[in-house]
Amino acid sequence: SLKNVSALERNRKLAAGLAARIAEYHRTRPSRPITIIGNSGGGGMAIFVCEALPKEVQVDRVILLAAAISPEYDLTPTLAHCRSGLVNFYSEGDWFDAGILTTLFGTMDRKHTATAGRLGFLDSKGQLATGNGLTQIAWRPAWRKLGHHGGHPGWASRAWAREVLAPLTRDDAKAQTGGSHGD
Repeated sequence: SLKNVSALERNRKLAAGLAARIAEYHRTRPSRPITIIGNSGGGGMAIFVCEALPKEVQVDRVILLAAAISPEYDLTPTLAHCRSGLVNFYSEGDWFDAGILTTLFGTMDRKHTATAGRLGFLDSKGQLATGNGLTQIAWRPAWRKLGHHGGHPGWASRAWAREVLAPLTRDDAKAQTGGSHGD
């Protein structure tokens, strides 16, 4: 909801609590993989959680779906906690939720702009950021057959999640990020 997206202080506190739970899980199960997936406002929360992790705790990967955070957001602290990097799924077709609404009411980090979930994360020149553990995957027309038509609700498609998202949570996910993802 817009109320949850706009509550930065509350979200940072919630993220700290979730980070403490992940750190405890990691302490008791150090060999178990940890993947954090966040959709829309949950994408912003996934970033905030990683930023709140103790320095020595790393997750395997963070996967963002239509993240409601500004495209210029500094991912350096988050990436420092990701062994296999961060995957950002975005769609220019998500013009209403990830464009109009966040321009009017703000992103998770309180910027009034279209989100990284619509435009991707951008570098200082306004170009799609690359490298340093960041993989960005734009919506693809082939995903229509999986029930994802490019808008905000498409990331919740079960067929899309099964065919594109689920493989990224496996141990061989690093090889998967270069794959076809439903093409």
